[in-house]
Amino acid sequence: MISSVRELAILVDMAGRVSSPVLVGRSDQLAQLEAAGERAAGGKPAVALIAGEAGVGKSRLIGEFAARAHRSGARALIGGCVALDDGGLPWAPIVEALRGLVRSMDPGALDALIGVARDELSRLLPELARPHAGPGPDDGVAQARLLEVFLDLFRRLGREAPLVLVFEDLHWADRATRDLVVFLARRLRDERLLLVLTYRTDELVRRHPLRPLLAELGRNDRVERIDLGPFGRAELSAQLDAILEAPAPAGLVDDIFMRSDGNAFYAEELLAGWRRGEPASLPGSLRDALLTRVERLSGPAQAVLAAAAAAGRRVDHRLLEVASGLSGPQLADAVRETVAEHVLLADPDGRALAFRHALMREAIETELLPGERIRLHADLAAAISDHPDWAYGTEATVAAELAYHWDAALDLEHALPAAIEAGLAAERVYAFANAARHFERAVELWDRVPGAAAVATLDRAGVLAHAAEAVHRTDDQVRAVALQRAAVAAVDSATEPVRAALLQERLGRFLWLAGDPGTLAAYAEAVGLLADAPPSAARGRGSWPPTPGRCCSPPGSSRPGRSPSRPWPWRRASAPGSRKAGRRPRSGPRSPSSATRGRGWPTCTAPAPSPRSWSTSTGWAGRGSAWSRRPRSPAS
Repeated sequence: MISSVRELAILVDMAGRVSSPVLVGRSDQLAQLEAAGERAAGGKPAVALIAGEAGVGKSRLIGEFAARAHRSGARALIGGCVALDDGGLPWAPIVEALRGLVRSMDPGALDALIGVARDELSRLLPELARPHAGPGPDDGVAQARLLEVFLDLFRRLGREAPLVLVFEDLHWADRATRDLVVFLARRLRDERLLLVLTYRTDELVRRHPLRPLLAELGRNDRVERIDLGPFGRAELSAQLDAILEAPAPAGLVDDIFMRSDGNAFYAEELLAGWRRGEPASLPGSLRDALLTRVERLSGPAQAVLAAAAAAGRRVDHRLLEVASGLSGPQLADAVRETVAEHVLLADPDGRALAFRHALMREAIETELLPGERIRLHADLAAAISDHPDWAYGTEATVAAELAYHWDAALDLEHALPAAIEAGLAAERVYAFANAARHFERAVELWDRVPGAAAVATLDRAGVLAHAAEAVHRTDDQVRAVALQRAAVAAVDSATEPVRAALLQERLGRFLWLAGDPGTLAAYAEAVGLLADAPPSAARGRGSWPPTPGRCCSPPGSSRPGRSPSRPWPWRRASAPGSRKAGRRPRSGPRSPSSATRGRGWPTCTAPAPSPRSWSTSTGWAGRGSAWSRRPRSPAS
């Protein structure tokens, strides 16, 4: 067993340097970042987009700039997005960045900094506290509140010192992270904050989800794009000289420059091959160069790398022990070999190992045989299930990783409940796009798993209803309607009339938002299902609208009752009794009253349901969710 991962860091210098000890070139880009940082320090927040192909040196530039910012008195928080086959981990970069902040601060200073936002942040950072048990708040409002919590936190940090917030690998970002980026770009006013975002230009295929975000940011005056191109020959020569600590032979420079096209990481790998005494067999592609380094390792070392590649860019050594099948001195020797060859590096916190570059992990993962890949993912999933702390993540990220590993292992009996739990965990941190993806995957798996109802934590209708709600929160109302219809069809209204009515009521809401004329029919069906039921909270919820055709404002709407097909009174050419035809009232729309009835306002005599509200002392309160697996009893 490895006694300490930190001890392996000393091996990096034993096998010769593979990276330049100084930043080569990039003086113009570094000057742009420093200028943006100075503006942010003066109360003019800025956003910097660093774009470049994989291996061109984005992370190296960020590291140099962060170090300079720290020396100048600024605080730098860095987090990276994490890729999974079905999308990024929820909130991954902000969680990583804030975890470094939490661990570096005194508990008393941390309490003063986050204040009443502790409960909200604890949903993402277990180090603060466990989230409150029970259902979350009305999620549309709660997600917005969480974004405001982040903004207020950054504002507070900026008062102490200028803040540099870095999100790396945005091409792997989940929807929640992309929403946070757009929110910050729009809402920053006078915060002393520089937001730095990096992404790979070669990853942006035609329908990549980052493209709309980049278009949105491109219209923002405070956003500055910094393009990072490949090295020229002179810069690449300087890079090789710095690594070798001596002038590189001109022929070697020409050869590496021709093969690498100026890509800094590729050039490092080619130089490493030359230093091993194989100048005549320099690989012709970056992938070949990376795999050449791996093929030189022993069998146990390659087993460690295969396990690490399946686990992700950062992996606990205990997971390596389980997945690689090695233990004791054999595992320790294999890990030391990978570190000595600069494939794996000791994580800064000394608790895990990480690949020197994501490209290395990707190259190794693509070489895994199908059977090998299935076994590795199955072993990793079983180990994380038994020891969630080995994944070093939040509840939502660990659940997402489990769902990914069980699915990749083709173990559908475990993949189904894992997908459901991942969806529920994503809901609790307001990552609704992630939740929707997990629930829809569970729907796909349901008919492929024998006895699905016995292994799943929700029944089919519950999964469909959760999927519909999550999709609704991503503003895809047409898809939400389709999923909710399936949820309604999955419930027997004769045996579960209350639940069927609640699902119908929610269907009416989605239909209304989608502009579908079937809204009233859905509400009428919900009312009819509860016609003979005794008074209850469910019946009160299902009574909207009380009389179809008279009040068409859906449950939870903050606007006065009105028909979707009828415009507001002031939008008509004239309104009887108004001072001036078409003139909008100064105070905005008013609630219907005896003075307005008969003059265009729909009649509504039913009391409005009480929406959820936030209190710093009591948290969220109000009516419960209409789409949970089982409706609450009136007593609850």
